[in-house]
Amino acid sequence: MPHFMGSRRTKCDIDYIPDSDDQLENPITTDNTSSDASLQAASTWLQNCVKHHRECNTNGNGDPWYPTRLLDVDDPANDGTYVRLIRTAEELPLGPYATLSHRWGSTNHLQLTGSISRKAQVKFMIADMPRTFQEAVKVSKQLGIRYLWIDSLCIVQDKDDLRDWQREASLMGNVYSHSHCNLSAVDTEDSSGGLFRSRKPRAQSRVSVKVDLADIQRNSGVVICIMTDIFLWRRSISDSPLNSRGWVFQERLLAPRILHFGRRQLFWECGMLGACESFPKGLSMTSYRSMTYDFIKLWVTEHHSISPFRFEDDYWLNFWEDAVVLAYTQTSITVPSDKLIALSGIAKLVVSRLRCTYVAGMWREHLERTLMWRVCDTTASRPKVYVAPSWSWASLDGNVRAPPRGADKYAIHVEDVVLEHATEDVTGAVASGWLDVRGCLKPMKLQRFDHKYHGTPWSMTVNQDVAREQDKSTEDSEQRDVPIPIYVELDIAPTSDSEFDDDNEEGNLFFMPVSEPQDRAVQHSLSLMLRLVDKATPSFQRIGVIETLSDQAEGRKQLWKELDGATKARLPCLRYENGLHTIRII
Repeated sequence: MPHFMGSRRTKCDIDYIPDSDDQLENPITTDNTSSDASLQAASTWLQNCVKHHRECNTNGNGDPWYPTRLLDVDDPANDGTYVRLIRTAEELPLGPYATLSHRWGSTNHLQLTGSISRKAQVKFMIADMPRTFQEAVKVSKQLGIRYLWIDSLCIVQDKDDLRDWQREASLMGNVYSHSHCNLSAVDTEDSSGGLFRSRKPRAQSRVSVKVDLADIQRNSGVVICIMTDIFLWRRSISDSPLNSRGWVFQERLLAPRILHFGRRQLFWECGMLGACESFPKGLSMTSYRSMTYDFIKLWVTEHHSISPFRFEDDYWLNFWEDAVVLAYTQTSITVPSDKLIALSGIAKLVVSRLRCTYVAGMWREHLERTLMWRVCDTTASRPKVYVAPSWSWASLDGNVRAPPRGADKYAIHVEDVVLEHATEDVTGAVASGWLDVRGCLKPMKLQRFDHKYHGTPWSMTVNQDVAREQDKSTEDSEQRDVPIPIYVELDIAPTSDSEFDDDNEEGNLFFMPVSEPQDRAVQHSLSLMLRLVDKATPSFQRIGVIETLSDQAEGRKQLWKELDGATKARLPCLRYENGLHTIRII
């Protein structure tokens, strides 16, 4: 199990950590994170992990894997003024390699181009490198790691020829999961910021206090404790500029070991230890596991070498939905079309464990339920470039949560899924796609209504009745104009009160009931909201979900009410058979 120092949580913003003699001494005595003492701490963490953490060393059991290109930073024939680019298929590396996670920023820095890559010998002068690269070379050498992988120097960056980039992007999961250590520039906005930072040693000193436990624990007296900020890890690592990037989410999760270069000290992260210079033997559990990122890394390190058949598929499905997608959708991607590419390494990991087919961030065998993902915020938007079909959460920029689970009876069935991928990597970018789903299609209208407690929520009209969220803060007599209490959850917040006027007028809005609770413990009945976007095909676009709770029987009854046969027969669909519509969602 992961190692952390024991802690007793109090109501204040600190953890009290029982002391030992060596913990009372302040381990930070130098004024820069480039000091020998700092890098010696990093070396100690690395060697301890390599020697003693079996869970962090699963990739060392077979033949070594190497990226297509690496930088040889410590060639004995090198005079120390340059690094040499090697092609690993032609020159097998003589040891492990490190990787670098960094923000490119808007600065123009040294890059590998197609013309440079075709030269027989490629050398990059260290003096020409941005500061972050220079210092990464220094750290790699001091940690005894001869080879270093930096994306902009190991992948061809020609914008008019993306073949090399596309090929290497599909291997990114392997690049980081097989690295010996990932160097993480968490405290810089671009590659010119560097890894190292000046600091005041006294400001990082640990504070010891005397605590009298007699009033809260029998046979106890005064003990000396060390105080630490329970948000130290969160402020320094999880909330750093670097870790807001979507690409880094994958890099951080898959790398077995990470050395973070923070503003005031170095931090260590692997599957068994979270530490920093001021707490070299381990941070408190509360400080370390303060964000979803950290929980995921511990989970993956513990399980990623496990046989695919040790756990049921639901275990991995829950991990994907409740951990990966939830955390990943809170990050940002500079190039929207990279959204699925930047997650492909993690997707490949889960594919190898989950016996299901991966489809644009989701799983084919579970689509009847997972189509009902929900948007968590009101700032979600749809990228201007195509990323994924509207039925996939990847089609939106915004925080997404998984649909509820339970003993649901599904009223829809996904008949077919077709995706055209941008490359041969089926976990990468999607060029186009659609799915055909069979269910009960029903017409509806959408409109805003004034609400003195909840602002202006959206309501829907179905079968001539208005359905909207019920206001439980008013008397029953004031609720008579709310006959169907439901929750309308749009994927993207409309920009005006009249946004759906044309759709309402032309009859373009529909919904499909999806799940009905069969268990009293299940609180949700869900429907899928759709907009007709092509009458000739016909094709629909997902625009949101409708939810009714278990105590809102009237709302569920109205949504599930059968339409007459004539009405059902004239609704737009690919096929109408046995009272059910098969429609295409793009």
